[in-house]
Amino acid sequence: MKNKGQRDDTRCRMGCNATEDPHHVFVSCKAFNKLREDACGEMMDKTKRKIQAIGLEEVQFTSLLRTAKFLFSDCPITWPLHYSFYYLGHIPKLDALIDSDIFANRLKRERFIHNVYGDWHMSSIRLASRIWGKVQKEMAKRRDMLHLRC
Repeated sequence: MKNKGQRDDTRCRMGCNATEDPHHVFVSCKAFNKLREDACGEMMDKTKRKIQAIGLEEVQFTSLLRTAKFLFSDCPITWPLHYSFYYLGHIPKLDALIDSDIFANRLKRERFIHNVYGDWHMSSIRLASRIWGKVQKEMAKRRDMLHLRC
């Protein structure tokens, strides 16, 4: 916002002392911790249901579930560059997380990966939309307060 001439400083508009950038807003800003936790819980539940639907045990998907748990946060295990980019629609590679021996055939494994990938992508986009919507709503309130003072 400072670069656009709309603010005097670069601190987070949500009250953090951190420099505001997309990564801070979508991954680090404490104002959105609850949204990230809720989205993670929903995504973990969906992933577990997909595992149960194919008749396999969660234990066989430990790596996948651990990756899901940290999708919305910076994690060197989940993200090769140690930074989460879910808000850009990126999802970590899932192939290495799912043992091919536990599926009856290659097609079932690929279908499972595709479905999980789709769920994670949609959860990521929905979370980013919710966070950005809250940022916009907060800015609209502040704008309205400024106009009332004038």
